[in-house]
Amino acid sequence: MCGVLLSLLLLLHITSLRHKGLTTDELLHYQYGDRASHSSPRRTGVTDSSTMPFSALHTMTSQSPAIVANNSGLSVDKSWIAQIKRGRYATIALSLILAAYVFTWCYQLYGRQAALLSLSLYVFDPNFLAHGQLVTADLPAALMITIALYHFWQFLKLGGKERALLSATTLGLSQLAKYSCVYLYPDICVDRRDLSTLHDTSRTCHVQLARQLDLLATPLVPCCSAPSQE
Repeated sequence: MCGVLLSLLLLLHITSLRHKGLTTDELLHYQYGDRASHSSPRRTGVTDSSTMPFSALHTMTSQSPAIVANNSGLSVDKSWIAQIKRGRYATIALSLILAAYVFTWCYQLYGRQAALLSLSLYVFDPNFLAHGQLVTADLPAALMITIALYHFWQFLKLGGKERALLSATTLGLSQLAKYSCVYLYPDICVDRRDLSTLHDTSRTCHVQLARQLDLLATPLVPCCSAPSQE
């Protein structure tokens, strides 16, 4: 049943691509992703101040088949519109990954029936259906917030150095998706009180987690800095 729902979600996304025009900010996100993928993540002003490095995924998804086509001697549409439409497949892939996390997390909490219900609500949610194909920061942010919280929950529940490192890594990567992901830091700090009930090993791992968060936050500061003027 889970595979059926995921296949249905993929089918809904792909079939609706033909009828969906470009939104006003997709071009800004894609162009920033193009600059970021070429090691030049500069923002040009206020209009693209909300763009984030995660947009490079859309650019790489769009340009990879174009490179293969050029090497094979095939023609490919290189217009911005065509590139954005190809880049949308990256968002579809992220949407499927988010669906898998929704099912997995709910399954571990409440069992199979509840997990299928949660996945069904996700698959048919109008908001996710609308944003699950767009070259914007909304779906990547939803995915990274879910992943970061899920792995932090796993660390709180089971402890371990590997889970501490994975939680810290996903938290750091989430900051590349959208500015609002910074609120994960105070959320996780509030949840620290839950660690008082865990065994000593978990407490030691929490100290290691805090150190990892500091290490990961430092290099992310330039990525989330104010827009630079060219």
